[in-house]
Amino acid sequence: MKNIVIIGGGLAGLQCAKTLFENDYTDFILLERNDKIARRNSWKTFEEPVKKFDLEDCIANFIHEIVLRTLDIDSLKILYSNSKKINALVLDSIKVYEKLLQDIKSHVKTNREVVKIEKSKDGYEIFTKKEKYSADIIIDASGVDFCTERLLSRQEFDSIGLFTCYGKRYTNCNVERIRNLAFFDFDSPFKINGTWCYTVDENTVEIGVSRFSNSYEMNSEEIINELEKLFEKYIQLEPFNEVLKGAKLIDHVNGYCSLLPRVNIQKDNIYLLGDTKGAVPFSGYGVENALESGRQCALSIIKKKKYKYFITPPSRGLAGLQANWAFNASQQRKFAGSIAEKFGKKRAYQFFTGDMTAGFFFDCVKLANKNDIKITDYVSKGLIFRALFKLNPKRKHYESFLEKGPSARE
Repeated sequence: MKNIVIIGGGLAGLQCAKTLFENDYTDFILLERNDKIARRNSWKTFEEPVKKFDLEDCIANFIHEIVLRTLDIDSLKILYSNSKKINALVLDSIKVYEKLLQDIKSHVKTNREVVKIEKSKDGYEIFTKKEKYSADIIIDASGVDFCTERLLSRQEFDSIGLFTCYGKRYTNCNVERIRNLAFFDFDSPFKINGTWCYTVDENTVEIGVSRFSNSYEMNSEEIINELEKLFEKYIQLEPFNEVLKGAKLIDHVNGYCSLLPRVNIQKDNIYLLGDTKGAVPFSGYGVENALESGRQCALSIIKKKKYKYFITPPSRGLAGLQANWAFNASQQRKFAGSIAEKFGKKRAYQFFTGDMTAGFFFDCVKLANKNDIKITDYVSKGLIFRALFKLNPKRKHYESFLEKGPSARE
């Protein structure tokens, strides 16, 4: 039995540890840099992963409808709004953490930030500010800023695209206004790529702004101030200005999600997991990706099989349509037939797995519209998808959309 050190006590790291323990693999330790494991996070997900990982008793709220809107944040106007039915869940992250920790507490060490990693003759030496640990296998679940690639200068692990999230949680809110809704808005001038708001529980609302970047923006005071200004504008919009009347700020939410695939996920007995690549935060797939990647990593070690980094289909495929537009079974069949007839069965498969270029995705969206499958309805497909995939917005597209309204086509 090989000695394993897991770095990071988030969802992926804990699920990996739990899977090892449940399979009688106990020669492992989990290092967490913070003073505690359980902390509040933004967790929206769906029924299937909740059942799969036995988290039914951790549900805090249900989301029955998703509201997609196009905004002009400067004038505080809602240009277009559209809503779709959706069956999503909000998990109580504290309960989830407690459940994952239940059997493995003796294997967890907090206040253990990893500051150095050295290759040894038989494995690795891992140094914290307090102690040194030896490992045959390192499981790096430290988040988007993987410490192994940073401390070992492993450029082949690099990821380029980042999704920057800056938000806040409030209590004493008028939650009945948005009790079972989730708002995802897109700012037309592209000062914000995406914003979100949903009710966490009977008193708590989470609301925030987000955008794509190629750097760790939270390290810059200037960027944080810019995001704060955008946030202050955003919360003045309907219905948030009513929901937050008399509300009390209880927590800040910020961080990153890695968006581009990593070249290597397992090399020289180092495993990367849990950065939920491809899962745009508001899509709802981050929780499933983190839990499943942790489980798959542990099972690959136990069964001595190749580790396959788990990821649900990227948002530019079927998963995105199901998450953001409640694409029903009838529409899926109709759309699949249309794509196969127009582009061939191979291209249809590429769409439904998300394995395709953004250009082909736009072609599929146009085809859907021609077949009366109104994927985006009153929200411009150009505004949404250019934001989602960091395509350079062209001013003429934006002006054309405002001039002609929802019927505008690129």
